[in-house]
Amino acid sequence: MIQNSALQDEITLLVEEKDLDLRLDQFLAKNLNLSRQKIKDIFEKNLIKNGSISNSKQKIKLSQKIFLNESFIIQIPIEEKKAIADNPHDLLLQDFIVYEDENFIIINKPAGLLSHGKLGESNEISVVDLMKKYLGDLNVGQIDREFIVHRLDKETSGLMVLAKNQQSYEFLIEEFKNKKVNKKYLGLVWGVPNPTCNTIKKNLIRDKIHRTKMHVSIKKDEGKEAITHYRVREVLCNGSMSLVEFILETGRTHQIRAHMDFIKCGIVGDKLYGNTRNHSFDEDFLDTKCKINDLKRHMLHSYYLSFSNLKNAEEKLEFEIDLPEDMIEILNLK
Repeated sequence: MIQNSALQDEITLLVEEKDLDLRLDQFLAKNLNLSRQKIKDIFEKNLIKNGSISNSKQKIKLSQKIFLNESFIIQIPIEEKKAIADNPHDLLLQDFIVYEDENFIIINKPAGLLSHGKLGESNEISVVDLMKKYLGDLNVGQIDREFIVHRLDKETSGLMVLAKNQQSYEFLIEEFKNKKVNKKYLGLVWGVPNPTCNTIKKNLIRDKIHRTKMHVSIKKDEGKEAITHYRVREVLCNGSMSLVEFILETGRTHQIRAHMDFIKCGIVGDKLYGNTRNHSFDEDFLDTKCKINDLKRHMLHSYYLSFSNLKNAEEKLEFEIDLPEDMIEILNLK
């Protein structure tokens, strides 16, 4: 399995007077906007070093006190970058590349970034725009969605594969058409689906009133076939929420979101589908409720992707990444 090992540029943090009452792990968590568990993970990978000449040879501890003007050098794995693209115009594709060869680019798309936009209809930056900035205006695929062979919703984060040339584009289109691409998602949903492992096979049709919304068709011969396999990975907050894995057999617009809304277990944070009902929390989980109220996007993440290697059809290219920081915060894994 090809794992993401690319690192972001080194970040150097300088201790200021306002930081003097903090331990090292608290200082790093505050300035990097990461949980202390994630700081610990990075530390254990030996990616945090003391940048001060006088202390550079000393072994650092996360529990140590920090000193004025002391500096620390941190390398952050690419999947730990902020999940929300607050200002996409400042983004570069290379910030999110997980893997690249002569045919494909795999990116970890941040939430808040469009996969593609329609010419003249949106001023928002998209993955297509970032690809053009990175590779130039190559004539690969369809106009307005060059390089794109599948898409993620704007608020969905995670793995996307992009074609670098027409040959790889046509190859991937066939892979998707023949259902040879394996995509897995993790999402936080309201409640606990019953049964906890099942397949939803319900056609989807565009809502006649809310044109941006899809819903399950009542008539069997209406809409497009949509098949979603799911299983509950973890029950959370005494059943108020659960972490669910999804495997898509088809790739319809808003498929996971619409199917989960249909079974009354909408995606947490989904303002279009999953945020229309009251959800109660025990007093022990009021902190989690406050975090959910502050969410900027729905909690859905494409964490696994595999497809055949263009250079060797017998070989599978596999990619897997961790949950983004905002989902980890909700899961209280810190």
